[in-house]
Amino acid sequence: MRKSDIAYWDSIHNTHPGERAFVLATGPGLNWSPIGRLASEYTVGINHLMLWETIPFIPSAWAQSEFDGRERISKEVRHLTIPKWYASTQAPDEVMT
Repeated sequence: MRKSDIAYWDSIHNTHPGERAFVLATGPGLNWSPIGRLASEYTVGINHLMLWETIPFIPSAWAQSEFDGRERISKEVRHLTIPKWYASTQAPDEVMT
């Protein structure tokens, strides 16, 4: 891990103490779950969630752990002004934000 990565994680450590956080991944449950209720909560969208056409809100942050499809998903989230994390060790440095 680079020093700049460590500094970044240190800078966001405990930025939401005592708050709830919800991790939203893709799956069939999204079709019947009332996730719109989470619009005012701190949420992290995972992988292909941002490609879901009827997502009722933009998550607070987004993370991708799958290398497959990275370019397609990255295009969908690049314009968003939310924190984005790419967990793949194969992701190039320029996609880290």
